[in-house]
Amino acid sequence: MKDTRNNLLSNHPKIFVIFLFVLFGTTLTGQIDITQYEEDFGEGEITLKKRISISFVYSESHKTYHAKVTHRYDKLYIGGSYANGLIQVPFNLYQDLKLQKARYFKLDEDGEKILLENVKVKYADTKDYFIKNIFYSDLKVKQFKCSVDLPKDYFVSYQYEEIIKDLKFLTSFYFQNASEAVEDVEIVIKKNANVEFSLYDFNLDKIEKVEDETSIKYIGKNLKRYSASNKSVKGSYYLPHFIVSTNSIKINGKNKEILKSTDNLYAWYNSLIKELSPDDEYIDKLAKSIVGNSSKQEEKIDKIFKWVQNNIQYVAFEDGIAGFKPTESHEVAASKFGDCKGMANLLINLLQSQGFDAMHAWIGTRSNNYSYDIPSLVVDNHMICGLNLNNATYFLDGTSKSAMWNIAPPHLEGKEVMMANKETYQIVRISKSKPEKNKINISGNIDMNSDRPKIELKVELTGHFKRDFVSYEAYSPLKKKKNVPFYFLSQYLDGVKIENISDPIMSKEKITFTLSGSYMNIARGNTTTVFPFLDILEFDEVNEDMPPYYVDFPQTIISRLEIVNSNKSPKEQYSSTKIGNESFSAIYSSENVGGKTIIHQKMHLDILHTPTELQNEWNSFTSQIKAFKYSPLSYE
Repeated sequence: MKDTRNNLLSNHPKIFVIFLFVLFGTTLTGQIDITQYEEDFGEGEITLKKRISISFVYSESHKTYHAKVTHRYDKLYIGGSYANGLIQVPFNLYQDLKLQKARYFKLDEDGEKILLENVKVKYADTKDYFIKNIFYSDLKVKQFKCSVDLPKDYFVSYQYEEIIKDLKFLTSFYFQNASEAVEDVEIVIKKNANVEFSLYDFNLDKIEKVEDETSIKYIGKNLKRYSASNKSVKGSYYLPHFIVSTNSIKINGKNKEILKSTDNLYAWYNSLIKELSPDDEYIDKLAKSIVGNSSKQEEKIDKIFKWVQNNIQYVAFEDGIAGFKPTESHEVAASKFGDCKGMANLLINLLQSQGFDAMHAWIGTRSNNYSYDIPSLVVDNHMICGLNLNNATYFLDGTSKSAMWNIAPPHLEGKEVMMANKETYQIVRISKSKPEKNKINISGNIDMNSDRPKIELKVELTGHFKRDFVSYEAYSPLKKKKNVPFYFLSQYLDGVKIENISDPIMSKEKITFTLSGSYMNIARGNTTTVFPFLDILEFDEVNEDMPPYYVDFPQTIISRLEIVNSNKSPKEQYSSTKIGNESFSAIYSSENVGGKTIIHQKMHLDILHTPTELQNEWNSFTSQIKAFKYSPLSYE
């Protein structure tokens, strides 16, 4: 029998291949218990195995070292939310990317994998890359998906290799993304005697790190999915990851620094700036036409800044060399579009042509949780214009349509800036604004002397709230701009049915408008009960699987409401109650003044994101402040 089978297989090689497929192809990693995985990790994307290996290889053709990074992923998708099975692998002009294998499987009732498609990866599509409909010029993706319909639950296994040809672009490695659960992950960095590198670890409390003479290995097990929302901070704040920074390489016995320090980072950035050749005549003529007859410095700056804001359309060029080198200023001005670097460079050249001390400045916005202590390209993700004027420094961001030139926009607050000064640089930190500068002040009355209580409110907005209102009004999709004030404040006005809205009155310091309508948070019976405290906090408690909340800017919200009810007083008043601490606090009280009950609320947030180290204190603060919304005043 044995001889017969061997003869059969040797005479029919195709039968042998089919036999191997039947024997091995359906049991790649054994049975998968979908019910157990769903219980452990929930529906969605679950990476059962992730393997990344980083090594340094010498390229004879380029006479330098490259980084070779191999990736292998085994993923389970539960619940049908990824029904098209699309896999995208981004890359840029500093990378060579080779897809090696991709297979889709369905699962039978016993959890065995049954092959649906062995993807012909050499025919995978190469596409331009878009994030939220923004085009990234030098960034591409190789992508593939299953050509047959996928079931609700399916398994995909794929692997690829990338060669990073410039070691400056070897940067960060994440153990999971925000929507991904990971059962088993290993990332290995192989040492090379001719390559010196540094590692910077972030959020690795659940990751084991093992080092020996040949490699450094990171091991993660059972990483649960995070419940991120559109109010959450970005992944660099909470996701486990590390940054690789290549300090230097040795070739033929000679050391060459790559990114040993921030000095190297600036030297490369500055080399790109020195390659620029602005058309001085064009820029000078444009600047003169913009400033006109203005003679005051502040007037000239304001006109140039607003011209860039209003006339240049932002289009992202965020990867490869276009992610770091600005487009020539005259090209941006002529085409009327540019990315942050192109817009900053135009703004700088226009200001310089008018004699101002303007300079290129690199910054990581608040979406980025790094400082310039780390010499890496991931530290910054934005370029702005720095301006020294009358012994003060200003930070101008032309991409922010509602910003003012003399006030840094909120997404830059608290962040370090690398400011160019020819061959040297200076790192400064943008100040965080004061909560008292960014204020919503609500005052008014609730008249309970009718079956349908009426409410009248006067609202004042200052600081960044004023800036946000202007932006909201300018870019709101609402057909009736008259309704903008209500929708801008709607999160604070639960239970208020607005019937009349005044036109906003704008001054240099504030925006003012009035609202009136019916107050619905009331119950009538043997007693009349009103719930007069507004919901002035937009954030909730933070649990273990949630990232911190992103707070737009430090802020103060004040509410003072008079309850008018035929000179009646409620059964009880609320004595002054203060909760929180110096960073986040609130005060609530009620009092009787001349037959009217006055409701006082004041909330003070002096934070840029909810503090992870004070999670319990924050949650206590949140629960108490939310409870006041349901605190009643009862009248006989």
